[in-house]
Amino acid sequence: MIGTALVFQCYLNYSKKFSISRCFKIFTAVLYSLTMTFSFCNTAKASFLSMRTTLNSTVMEKELAIKLSVQNLGDEDAFNVQPVVNLNNKTVALGSISTVKQGASLAWEDSITFQDANLKTPGSYPVIVTLHYHDANGYSFSAITVSFIEYKTKGLFSNIVAKAGEVNLSGPTKASLHVKNMDKRDKEIRLTFILPKEISVDKDPKEFRLKGGETKEVTFRLSNFSALPKSNYGVYYLMEYEMDGRHFSELTAGKIQIEAERSLSSVVFNQRNLIIISAVFGGLFILFQFNIHKILLGSRGK
Repeated sequence: MIGTALVFQCYLNYSKKFSISRCFKIFTAVLYSLTMTFSFCNTAKASFLSMRTTLNSTVMEKELAIKLSVQNLGDEDAFNVQPVVNLNNKTVALGSISTVKQGASLAWEDSITFQDANLKTPGSYPVIVTLHYHDANGYSFSAITVSFIEYKTKGLFSNIVAKAGEVNLSGPTKASLHVKNMDKRDKEIRLTFILPKEISVDKDPKEFRLKGGETKEVTFRLSNFSALPKSNYGVYYLMEYEMDGRHFSELTAGKIQIEAERSLSSVVFNQRNLIIISAVFGGLFILFQFNIHKILLGSRGK
């Protein structure tokens, strides 16, 4: 805006009295103003939030006892902090919405009955904690912690393994998970994506058949719903199946790096390109005015 106004003023001044030196000085001021403005913006200090979650769950006779603690490792306070526990799709919000100051910790205790969680088949089940919170600017974040419990069984291990690569996410992005059946028997796998609320997936859950000894690549499409660029998220891929009257669970961790979408405006309107564009248009303007001045002088001479 400042550069446009100065160049326009230069054009108006030409109608009265043309001056190459005056235009050059104004053009230099425009470049200096742009450079100082972007330099000031780039040196602004950014704050960050990093929440460490510790989960302890104990299987009692009829319920699951939960102890959860959260520590703020960031350099600003976390607001509207609310942990939510999920056991077999039964969710419980722990405590009331709170503020966790920089460097401080907060703890909650609660329980979920197995009857409420509709646990009937003995086996291993995931306990999923999603921590919701906001920063000082009101941006919403979430972090996930997962552990397992054994319900009416001991020493249960699944016979499937999986591997997930790191995903760089800007716009909708295709990702994959490689799942291998270590057993000779076929299995019906239910794949659930445990994602923060800032990231979405095209289909959740996915169900597929895995033959004995087979390795299958499962593809899906992830999208950035509200995550900020340069953020890192831990995500989990949960695979479940039932066999011999028992419930099996297998978890694979992944990582998602959020990147800014490269639109035309993001390419054009960055600091370096703005200065180059200003220099080009400023130079063309001065050259145009100089040629017009020569033409006018030539016409007067004739």
